[in-house]
Amino acid sequence: MKTRGQIADERLLAYEKVFFKTPSEEEIIEQKIESKRDELTLESFKGIIRDARICGFILSNDDLNGLADSDFIDEYLYDVQTEILKSISMIERYLELSQAQDPTELELDNTSGWFNWEANNETRHLL
Repeated sequence: MKTRGQIADERLLAYEKVFFKTPSEEEIIEQKIESKRDELTLESFKGIIRDARICGFILSNDDLNGLADSDFIDEYLYDVQTEILKSISMIERYLELSQAQDPTELELDNTSGWFNWEANNETRHLL
C-alpha cells in the first residue's frame, strides 16, 4: 500500500504534465496560491526561528528575533511559502480535474479526510 507522501508525489508529477502543456493552468495555480496566501502568514514560519533557543542554540532572543524579522528571512520564507502553496494548489487542481473527468473515481475517506482511489490507489493519467 502506498503512503500518503507517495500518493501526493504521484499526483504532483501527473499534474505537472498538464501544467506545463496548458498555459491557462499556470494562471489557475497562481490564483489559488494568492487566495491561500491571504490565510497563511509568514509569522508561523518565523516562529520556528524564534523558538530555536529551545534547541540549545547560543543566540540570544534578540538575535533570533532580529533574524526572524530580517529582510533576508522575509524574502526566503516568502519563497518557501510560495513553493508549499504551489504544491498544495497543484494537488488540489489535480483532484479537481480528476473529478471532472470521472466524478465517481475519487471518494473521501471520512475518517482521515484523505481521498482514496477506488482502483488500487493508482494514479490516473490526466488529459
